[in-house]
Formats: sequence, C-alpha cells, structure tokens
Amino acid sequence: MRTLAILGLVLVCAAPPAAAGPILESAERLAAEVQPRWSPPCLASTLAGRDAAEQREGSTAYFVGGILLPVVMPMLARATRPSPPAALEEGRSPADAACFRDGYRQRGQEKKADSGWAGSGFGLAIWGTIIVAITAGDPADIEFPF
Repeated sequence: MRTLAILGLVLVCAAPPAAAGPILESAERLAAEVQPRWSPPCLASTLAGRDAAEQREGSTAYFVGGILLPVVMPMLARATRPSPPAALEEGRSPADAACFRDGYRQRGQEKKADSGWAGSGFGLAIWGTIIVAITAGDPADIEFPF
C-alpha cells in the first residue's frame, strides 16, 4: 500500500514530458534515426552481420582452450564481444551499421562459445580418462605423481 502511495505522489508531482525541452527534442530525433530491430532493413543487416561472422570469426583457439581449461573458455567466450572490421561497416547508414554490428557480435559470441563447450566436453573426457588410468588398480599401489 505504501508503494502505491509513493508511486501516486511521484506521478502527480512529476513534470510533464513536454516540459523536457531540448532533451525531448534530441530523443525524438534519435528515435526517428534508429530503425526498429524488427524492420526488414534491420533484419537484412543483422543476417548479413551473422553471415560475415560465420565466415570471419575463428573458433579453434576456444576449442583448444576448452580442452585445457574446461568450462572457463566458454564463459570467457560469452563475456567477450567480437567486433566486425571497419571495412565491412563502410558505406552503411548509422542505423544499418548498428544492426550489422549486433548480428556480427551475436553470431561471433555464439560460434566461439559453442566451440568452447565442445572443447570442454572433449577436455573433461580426456582429463577423466587420465584420472581413471592413474587411479586404476589396487588402491594400496596408488602413487600420485605430485
């Protein structure tokens, strides 16, 4: 109940958005320039960015890293965002370039993370096999190398 009362006071006492002046004008100008993410030109640019990332972004290092550091590399791949080369964005409108960049980054992250997870699975299998091989046999004969 207290939250509703505070919300009501804020709505009654707040200035109307028309009084925002230059801030409102700049927001309207930016809104006119930016294409909605579901518009056909933006979708086409996003798909073009995804295709470019599929061709250009390598993921071998994340696979090998997944073998050596399981689970860490896929998380690292999700945390980093690849960016497309400037030559691929050249000649596009700002809104079109933003859609292209979003598609490129999204597919680049997915490709690297998927490769890291595959390497992690392979690495965990290898490390598990090594541990089982070391510990196989009579428990009294186990000698750890470290």
